[in-house]
Amino acid sequence: MSRYRRLRGVVHNLADKFARSCEHFAYLAMSRDVRSITVDLLGPSISPDQFSSERNLNLAKMCSADLRRYIASVAANPVQAAHVVATFQQGPETHTVEGRIEAIILDDRQRLWSAVAYNRQQALSP
Repeated sequence: MSRYRRLRGVVHNLADKFARSCEHFAYLAMSRDVRSITVDLLGPSISPDQFSSERNLNLAKMCSADLRRYIASVAANPVQAAHVVATFQQGPETHTVEGRIEAIILDDRQRLWSAVAYNRQQALSP
């Protein structure tokens, strides 16, 4: 299987993993009225900085480790940039939060690979 075909699977796995584990991001986003969070997976780093708590960095590091395992498995590193963009909003029911998680990877041919996963969950209370 070509490294680019495997890259497609990696980007889908990253979006799904992040969507299943982003409860704390969702809680902070809604409580601080921030709708979009960006995670640089090559760092890893989180923007805005107010989301860079140890708990959130652990999720970013897990996703980054998955990406690095892929990079280590191919002869030449095809990844130039890798981000997860999480956007949150109040759900249709009063106590729900909806998240749209997009993983984006830029490869060495300047081609963008992306995958989107959605998350709906009960809003966490403080």
